[in-house]
Amino acid sequence: MAGRAAQKLIHNEQTKLLANYFNGVAVAIMTAGVLAPIIGLLTGASVAGPLQLAVLVVSCMFISGALHSVARVLLRGLQE
Repeated sequence: MAGRAAQKLIHNEQTKLLANYFNGVAVAIMTAGVLAPIIGLLTGASVAGPLQLAVLVVSCMFISGALHSVARVLLRGLQE
């Protein structure tokens, strides 16, 4: 019985660790692909055009959202 409880605990911790990794990557993509280009555009440091930046920002927002969704799905696999 104690072995099963330990296995569930290990499974849950590994699942949370993996979900945290996906969420961390999502945050990094959001920061690098959304905030940095917007700040660059506002400060005049950007060499890309507005259309290129818009495509980059929307793409990174989509990818970030998708990775965050993967993290949420993984957390549904936690065992009670």
